[in-house]
Amino acid sequence: MKVYNSREELKVDVDFIKSIVLDDDLCSHLVSQLFDQWMYTSPDSPYNDINDEDIECARNLVKFSKDGISNEWKGEHTVFEDVSSKKNIRSSHYNLRSL
Repeated sequence: MKVYNSREELKVDVDFIKSIVLDDDLCSHLVSQLFDQWMYTSPDSPYNDINDEDIECARNLVKFSKDGISNEWKGEHTVFEDVSSKKNIRSSHYNLRSL
């Protein structure tokens, strides 16, 4: 994985990839990978300014129990059930469309 130091380095690499790769899908995939590397490694990336304090703060903001209930929510909790595993969904009370 390449570590970028500036957006200009990314631009040079993207221009190079676009000049040698003829397949549009492959070119798009490679450019996307280069952008992701720039996004997480370059000092001039707006996505690369997250520090350990921000991560710890986000982890402590809301905690969820194994039942999916948070410690901060004061309203009603909605529990969603997976109905895709039902064998006969048409007869299930989850199907709200008319038969």
